[in-house]
Amino acid sequence: MSGFLALELGLRGLRAQLIASQVIGHNIANSRTPGYSRQVADLRPPPDLRFTALGRTLTLGTGVTVAGIGRQREEYLDRLSRWHSTDLRRLETIQHSLDLVEMAFAEPHGFGPRQASLRLWDSFQELAANPESGPVRSAVREEAASLAANLSGLATRLEGQRTEHARTAATLVAEINQQAAQIAGLNRHIRMAILQQTQPNDLEDRRDLLLDSLASLIGAVPRRELDGSVTVSVAGSDIVQGDMALPLSSVVTGGVLRVLDSLSNPLDPPGGEFAGLANLHNLRLPAHLSTLNGFARQLADALNAVHRSGHGLDRSTGLDLYRYDPMAPARTLTLAPEVAASPLALAASARGAAGDGEGALALARVMTNPTFAGQGAAEFWASTLGALGLEVESVTRDVDNTRILARQADNRRAEIMGVNLDEETAHLIRSQHAYAAAARLISTADEMLDTLINRTGRVGR
Repeated sequence: MSGFLALELGLRGLRAQLIASQVIGHNIANSRTPGYSRQVADLRPPPDLRFTALGRTLTLGTGVTVAGIGRQREEYLDRLSRWHSTDLRRLETIQHSLDLVEMAFAEPHGFGPRQASLRLWDSFQELAANPESGPVRSAVREEAASLAANLSGLATRLEGQRTEHARTAATLVAEINQQAAQIAGLNRHIRMAILQQTQPNDLEDRRDLLLDSLASLIGAVPRRELDGSVTVSVAGSDIVQGDMALPLSSVVTGGVLRVLDSLSNPLDPPGGEFAGLANLHNLRLPAHLSTLNGFARQLADALNAVHRSGHGLDRSTGLDLYRYDPMAPARTLTLAPEVAASPLALAASARGAAGDGEGALALARVMTNPTFAGQGAAEFWASTLGALGLEVESVTRDVDNTRILARQADNRRAEIMGVNLDEETAHLIRSQHAYAAAARLISTADEMLDTLINRTGRVGR
């Protein structure tokens, strides 16, 4: 056995602890870097040294070496965190849009469909009592126009939200394609680094951060390959294969928002912001629009049927009160041209006799009859607003519950991959002491060799 082995042991210790301290310094420098995973130098003893002495085979340790620098990461926690993030982003997107719908349907200062229906009913009652009053007739015309404008404004806002969701989805898909291309590029660099037997830890952190983002945007799922690359898929269709990105596209056909893969096949994302936008555009907002359109159609048809049978103060008859486009009743609901031109055309009389207000009473009864889903107009809107409130409350409750689960998963993942400055400082001090001890070993071995080389054999000279 060489007498210089102690020097080699100390030198290896110096090198290993120097690398360990550099890794700790890298962790400290990136303690606030988003997506950074704590790195650890893997210190291991090299193969033992075997030699024969005194007729026996002995084994002697040969110090320490750095086997690699690994990331502190658990794939299971990554999957769990991304799964909750996917669901949370979908629910938050729905919640935000439903909050806007609730604000649109709300009745600030009495300006809402329920209050507008009640005011129209009151004005019909007043007209029945004063069928020849010009101011009363003008008031009825204004209240009828106000209800139509209210419904038209609500429908316009809902349709505007749908349009905005489709526009946001197109922007979202462009962002998804960009991130998929970045992951494909990182796959290429990571694979090359692994072939060169280096550890691309920081590149993998950047890739994982992009994978987190794709999970929240469209519910993308990664699959690690043997060469170090990842294959990313959405609803079973790949959007990243090795160093190749397969772009998605967003289309609206027949009023349905869809995302298509690179072969133009429709996909059904399991979650993420796009799934929330599609749910709103294709289901929730059309349902509320259908409620508006149904009410506007039933209101106009019922009032028109009564109004056509009555007589105006100008002796007109057979006139409608409202007009609308059957394809969009609520948005296009307006007063009939004759009524809009003159309040005298309001059919307050049932028989055309002077002072007859039976026609106005019949119009008032339409507002209270169970014409609208078995309810009067005001009751229908009260129940509609109640149902909308329950829908918003349900989604909000789901968001709160999912946010708690997501936070727990993120905290658990942060415990593994996050950098704790107190821990890193303790590890740095430990590496410093080990480095000093290795240096002391070299000094001691040097003194021993000096004694052996320079002072042995001098006795008697």
